[in-house]
Amino acid sequence: GDSGTEDIVQRILNTTSEAVNRLKDLRKIGRSIGTIVLALPGDHVEGNVSQHGRLQGQAASDLGITEQVRVARRVLLAQIKAFAPLCEELIVPVVNGNHDESTRQVTADPSDGWNTEIASAVQDICAEVESLSHVKFRYPAKGNQNLSININGVMLGLFHGHQMGGVNPIKYLEGQSLGMTELGQCDVWVSGHFHHYRAMDIGQRFWVQAPTLDGGSNWYKDRKGLDSHPGLLTM
Repeated sequence: GDSGTEDIVQRILNTTSEAVNRLKDLRKIGRSIGTIVLALPGDHVEGNVSQHGRLQGQAASDLGITEQVRVARRVLLAQIKAFAPLCEELIVPVVNGNHDESTRQVTADPSDGWNTEIASAVQDICAEVESLSHVKFRYPAKGNQNLSININGVMLGLFHGHQMGGVNPIKYLEGQSLGMTELGQCDVWVSGHFHHYRAMDIGQRFWVQAPTLDGGSNWYKDRKGLDSHPGLLTM
């Protein structure tokens, strides 16, 4: 199959190499990109809370949660090492997804979860390596699940996407804008959760939904008929 851990990891490494090559191509045509953002919009592990843990019995979860976290940490470090020599600053913004929740037995802090733990461990590694001293990590404030950061004058908003309830980003982001939240004031939004690529201009602003790199879902295909192409979003 193509949905086991080995296949997914290889797909991530392959697409990361393609992204590095795209950056080099952009440099050749005069795009002087000095800052790279490696965004982590959540669900970098299957976890053990979604669907009441039932998905752990499927091939997509051929590893236990500690093994998943270990693999995800090593993959993130490999991606950072691929991009770090090519930029003046590498920024890693991180939010947690619904699969990243460590527990649902109690109400946990949404700013903390498996994805922030993965990134925090890699941050500790980077802090010990001189060649990775320009790698910066950004996390949501305590109690928050969304993140807004300034990237050279452009406000970037990161949210996983499960908060939307459906697939209508305009309604969700309108509420954020009316509430004058930091996320609602961003120029560019990046989310995930729904597994397929989608992009939309919202007035003068831009929202993009990153695809996933898993091998797809037979359950979803049986229900909807459609399937999504795995991929890594670059822009």
